[in-house]
Amino acid sequence: MSVISCILVAFAAVSFAFPSVLLAGDAEAEPGAFSFLRRDFSGTPRSRFAGMSGGAFSSEYGRLRKELEDSYDACYVGLDDDGRRELFESEVFWEKYFSSYEKNLCGVLDRPLLIYADGAKNPVITNVYREIVTEILRWRIDDLKRWKQGHYLSKPAMNAEDIELKLTAERRRTASIYPLSL
Repeated sequence: MSVISCILVAFAAVSFAFPSVLLAGDAEAEPGAFSFLRRDFSGTPRSRFAGMSGGAFSSEYGRLRKELEDSYDACYVGLDDDGRRELFESEVFWEKYFSSYEKNLCGVLDRPLLIYADGAKNPVITNVYREIVTEILRWRIDDLKRWKQGHYLSKPAMNAEDIELKLTAERRRTASIYPLSL
């Protein structure tokens, strides 16, 4: 198959799969997979992460890491030896989880991107990588602060046995997917 015929086949496949692309000049075209290409996004709201400079993000990231470290230390001091060991082990696993998110998301999503929120009705421009990374750090900080106060369950309706069953099932599932990663 020649290069030209490959291009024509690809164009025909796209035309069939996404018919609204061919109707880009028609104002009444049905929305399709590429209909967003016809819109002007100059007035689209931007999250604070979309325009954040690298220095500003580094500053926020450093502040959250410091807060995480302080929260960890405060929680660690209030525990007995067994609790400290378990907290340390959980922190090792959490750091692996967090670094995998950073590594996998940074190269792909560390730039302003247009995302649709609210059921694909309201577009917003944001930096998905920075938003996810800061949110994960905040979740961990909140968990450590809650644990320091003695509140270990995020949902009071769940009992420890249910949580242990879910954790065991999740560990088995994770081990079957990534046998050597943990």
